[in-house]
This record gives sequence, structure tokens and C-alpha cells, in this order.
Amino acid sequence: MDNGQVLCFYNNYIGLHEKDKTNFSRIVNKLLYVNYLTNQKESDINDYYFITSHFDLFKLYFMLMECELLFDTTNRLISLFNKQGRNRLNLKLNESIVLLILRLLYDEKMREVSLMNQVIIHLEEIHDKYLSIGLQDRRISKTELKQILGLFSRYNLLNILDHQIKDDSSRIMLYPSLLYAVHIKDINEIFDKLTSYQKVGAICEEISSN
Repeated sequence: MDNGQVLCFYNNYIGLHEKDKTNFSRIVNKLLYVNYLTNQKESDINDYYFITSHFDLFKLYFMLMECELLFDTTNRLISLFNKQGRNRLNLKLNESIVLLILRLLYDEKMREVSLMNQVIIHLEEIHDKYLSIGLQDRRISKTELKQILGLFSRYNLLNILDHQIKDDSSRIMLYPSLLYAVHIKDINEIFDKLTSYQKVGAICEEISSN
């Protein structure tokens, strides 16, 4: 960022009301933690529209931190990326599998609904997907799945609508942030990755049994 951009940020920032400065600081910290904000999440709606109203200011600020702020108007999503690849979440094997399955389910559901509709799945659809793609030996317990979904919820990839996940009818809202969390354009790539994870899991189990 050149001196002109720094000066532009400063001039725009000092022009904010004190309340807006407080909101700006709070939302910056929030984005650094969750990476994504969507207007589909009720508790984030005000923050989402605050960012869109001051997008250039946020964008300039994050440029100072070597981060890129994106505004996906089609999916109504704010995304933050570190250009140096820092602060990435390292997932365990089962977490990676569930994330890919959620991405697959999101793509399938988007063919059935319009962009204005919310994508909602049931817990049983995750279990069914394990079976349909040949990962029945990799199925995980309800407790572990609940923990994984809770993790993804904290990063605004989904929202657990029925907070007490008791049975397969429990509902989960999937957010368009899944499109950015899993950078895959071809659905076949997802199946290839899931197949590779299945092989990795089999190898790990073979090693642990020896």
C-alpha cells in the first residue's frame, strides 16, 4: 500500500462518528477470527451491512495487514483472506471429510433452490452421503460430528438450527462461505479428495493395528 492509500484510509477513518469507530474496531477483530460474514446469519446482519457501507475503508485497512477483503454480491458474503496463507485452520482427517461432504451437499442443494433461498440440510443427509460415496467404514459418532459441526459454526460456515442435536432430523443451515472454504470448481474433485481420504484412513488404521 502506498502513502496515498494510507492517507486515504486515515482521512476516511477520522471522519467516522465515535460509535462507528467502535463498530469498525469490533468488526475488524471479528473478521480476523471468523473470516466470513453472511447476511443469512441473523446475528451478523448489522455487521454485514456496516461493512458494505464502509467497504473501501475496511479493504484499505486489511491491505495494511496483507489481507484481502472480498465482497461477493451474488452470495451476499464478506470474506477475508491472508495473502501470506497465515492463520489457516489445520483440520483433522474426519473434519476434512465432513467439510467436503458439506460442500458437496451445498452444491447439490443449490441446484434445487434459488439464490434467495436458504440451504438447509438434515443430519441424516451427512450420514447418507458417507454411505453413498463408499465411506461407511469412516462414519463417525454423533458426539464427534456434533463437535465438528460446532467448530464449523464458529467460523460461519454453517448454523446449527436445532442446538440440541438429538437425532437425524436435526437441521443445519449451510452458508455460501463453504464455496470459499473449499476451493473446488469441479464436483468430481470433491469425490477424488474423499476417495483419497478414505485410503489415508485405511492406511492409518492398518498401521495402528500392527
